[in-house]
Amino acid sequence: MEFDVQLSADGVPVIYHDRTLSRVGGGRRRVADRSLRELRSLDFGAWFDPSFAGEPLMTLDAVLRRYRRRSALFIEIKSRPRDRLSGRHLTLTKKVLASVARLVPPGLRDSVHILSFDREVLETAAHHAPRLKYVFNVESPRSFAPSLRPRGVPLKGCCVPVAKLTSRFSGTLRRQGLETMTYSCNVPRQAIKALREGADVLFSDDPRWLLHYLSRRTETDAAQI
Repeated sequence: MEFDVQLSADGVPVIYHDRTLSRVGGGRRRVADRSLRELRSLDFGAWFDPSFAGEPLMTLDAVLRRYRRRSALFIEIKSRPRDRLSGRHLTLTKKVLASVARLVPPGLRDSVHILSFDREVLETAAHHAPRLKYVFNVESPRSFAPSLRPRGVPLKGCCVPVAKLTSRFSGTLRRQGLETMTYSCNVPRQAIKALREGADVLFSDDPRWLLHYLSRRTETDAAQI
């Protein structure tokens, strides 16, 4: 299960993807502009489907408590330009690690992955928690050039958009002992490309559909890729 973490105005790590709160009725303001109490007053479910209307925002702590024994967790730490200027990206990083240390038993931490597009986030996290697994998110294979990679980080893999994934890149990662991860595989052509280009891990906004689709693929389908 992959999810994004941001920091509320009063310093609480919460689960939210977008840059602004417009999707959930909060206008152009950001998560960082609202306290946890204010964020919980918004409807975080109706945009997805009416059956989820009224669902509140979840904190990182709540997610860890609920899912630490049920799923591998891929925690993406968001780092926006404004956060980097203020240092909030590193504050968030340390709070994420503190939550993992407090709420995930040592025997389950092998299933915790820390992801980020920001190499400083990964370098900071790895310095404080070297035994966790780390994934470098990149916009394209070019962003994984040696000079751009996080230093001193025991990377588990690299995650690239499915539109930019190539077999050459996945082969390069494999030779370095790294897994190839890709997003967002939401329709058949994207899933087919991910498999064809050698992805080890596929992220989808609709995992139930993806699992069903992959389970129905026959050997003939695979031969036609």
